[in-house]
Amino acid sequence: MRYSVKTIQTLFPLLLSSLPPEALDQIVRLLNDEDEFGAPYMIPTVARSEPEYNPVADTLLLWRGPIWGFTNWFIMEGLYKHGKL
Repeated sequence: MRYSVKTIQTLFPLLLSSLPPEALDQIVRLLNDEDEFGAPYMIPTVARSEPEYNPVADTLLLWRGPIWGFTNWFIMEGLYKHGKL
């Protein structure tokens, strides 16, 4: 059985110069949606709508909800590249 989890990597196409406008709009929508990646502060590593999301970081597993500075930096760079920041 294959199960996919919406993670911050979903947003990394922002780094592409050739990103189609529709894809850019969809990524920005995900960033603004409080049920997905929209958060009061930094972008979580897992969408808030996912069962795996855990904002407390009380597990030995990585990438389950807490923020990571370097991934947020990549997203900021991509938003800046496309004039969205």
